[in-house]
Amino acid sequence: MDFPDGCPICGGQNGGRGTCAPCSKTVNTFRNLIRNLQRWRSLYEADASADVLCGPDGREWLLWDIERFYEYRRVLPEQQRRCIELFLYENHFERETAEKMGVGKGSQHTSVAIYATVGLIKLLSLARDGELPGCSFDFDVDIELLDAPVPIPLPRTPMVVEVVDPAPVPLVSVQVTYRIGGAPVVVEYPSIRERLLHD
Repeated sequence: MDFPDGCPICGGQNGGRGTCAPCSKTVNTFRNLIRNLQRWRSLYEADASADVLCGPDGREWLLWDIERFYEYRRVLPEQQRRCIELFLYENHFERETAEKMGVGKGSQHTSVAIYATVGLIKLLSLARDGELPGCSFDFDVDIELLDAPVPIPLPRTPMVVEVVDPAPVPLVSVQVTYRIGGAPVVVEYPSIRERLLHD
């Protein structure tokens, strides 16, 4: 799947192919949530407190939000919609899905997973743009941007950097705390042994 203009969900850098790394995590999360949606609904019917599920990304998801998201599959082209229904929601194998849809024999059945993924990407892109009412999620790319460390501006003039606390970790790495412009900065240096093992 080539998307030369950037990630089709967030527009970020993707090297001209597929989704960027954070959005790929989002797609995988939703693939797993839809694969388990029927089981989740059955669990809820047996226990009403099971309407919240901890997803593969470690975040909590509400059953009704994922149900609503799945309902929006109707806005997709037929092949993408059917692949999501049969391959993800109903958990059929790719070959089985291809046969049910009549899209080919042999190696051509592998396009099923691609159609399902492209459909999910389209839905997630619409949701992120606010075009699917009631579907507002925290996307992995947004969370990564929030969690990104704030860079400490380094002074342009020469200054003395005080080593506050060297704390060696035997045979693995060394952490050194510097004080730069009054702020403590911890830098971890790999040990010589670790560098030799990885080279």
